[in-house]
Amino acid sequence: MDFRMKQFLFIAAVLVIMFSSVSYAEEIAIIANRAYPANTISTHILREIYFGEKAMEGNVRIKPFGQRSREIRKKFLTKVLGVSEDGYNAYWIKKVFQEGGIPPVMKSSSDEVIRAVKEEDGGIGYIWKHEGDASGIKVLLTVDVGD
Repeated sequence: MDFRMKQFLFIAAVLVIMFSSVSYAEEIAIIANRAYPANTISTHILREIYFGEKAMEGNVRIKPFGQRSREIRKKFLTKVLGVSEDGYNAYWIKKVFQEGGIPPVMKSSSDEVIRAVKEEDGGIGYIWKHEGDASGIKVLLTVDVGD
C-alpha cells in the first residue's frame, strides 16, 4: 500500500470517528395536533395527562401517545414526569384494574407518534426534538433531558 492510500485511509477513519461522535442535544419535544386548544404546556399538566387525571382540554378530548423505544420512554418518564418506568407501569396496572383507566397509546417510533398526533384533534405526544417535522403539529414544550 502506497503512502497516498495510507493517508486517504487515515483521513477517512478520522472523519468517520468525528461524525459518528456528533450527537444531538438530548431534548424531547412535546407535540400536539394543530387543533389542540393550548399552545404551551407545563410539566405539571403533562403529568396529569400521562397519569390519566386530565382527559379534556377545553372541548377537546386529549389522546396521549407514548413510545415503546426504551431510551426516549425512560427519559420522558424520569426527566419530564419525574417517575421511574417501574413506578409508572405499576401505576397504570393498578389504575386499569381499579378504575378502568386507559393508558396512553404506545407507538413504535417518533414518526408513528407524529402521524397519530396529526390524525387526532386532541393528540399529544413526545418525540426527540431533532426528529420533529412541524407540518401538521405544534410544539408545546421542549425539555432538555441530557444527563
